[in-house]
Amino acid sequence: MLTQAILEGLGLGLLLSIMTGPIFFTILQVSIEKGSRSGIALVAGQWISDFIYIAISSYLAKFLISWTKESELGQDLEFYLSLGGGAFLILLGLLLLFSPQSKAKTKEEPLSNKQAGQYFLQGFLINSLTPFPLFFWFTSIGTAYSRGYSQTDLVFFGVAIMLMVILTDFLKVFLASRLRQLLNELWLKRIRWVASFGLIISGLLFWLRLLWLS
Repeated sequence: MLTQAILEGLGLGLLLSIMTGPIFFTILQVSIEKGSRSGIALVAGQWISDFIYIAISSYLAKFLISWTKESELGQDLEFYLSLGGGAFLILLGLLLLFSPQSKAKTKEEPLSNKQAGQYFLQGFLINSLTPFPLFFWFTSIGTAYSRGYSQTDLVFFGVAIMLMVILTDFLKVFLASRLRQLLNELWLKRIRWVASFGLIISGLLFWLRLLWLS
């Protein structure tokens, strides 16, 4: 069962990694404009947020299997996460859209501890304040538990997912940061627009969920 949990976790992690969401657009924008160090700081915040969700989901697995979207608690939580998370993403997208454009630089500048902390916090908040990561982990861990996975199996299942996510995030950051050497300021501006509208559209989609929940 442990081997099955690990293999399923790796497969689910790969699927999660290729999905396009708010954090994906932010990884590309930060890594291309600021470089690989900034990109790694950003995804590190996302990873910590995911590990917290894994720990909570594994600990509450027995409860999660009986916690469905039809429950009053589930509906309330999804409503407020969609409302707050959508507003956060729209605000972030607008700030990115109207903030000063970085000039194209082929050489990566040193990253201060303060800047690293800011990118870390940004990644942590994007992952924590949007509904999808929370419901992904609750659903994945809860479903695995219902299939007979032990507490140990659940931990390795979650870690296997995160291992694949971390490896692919490193690849995204590396490839995106290499693009900065080939892009001029016009292309950087276009990429910033794509990232900005990606965040705004993601936020609006979360708000559309409110119509479905109401």
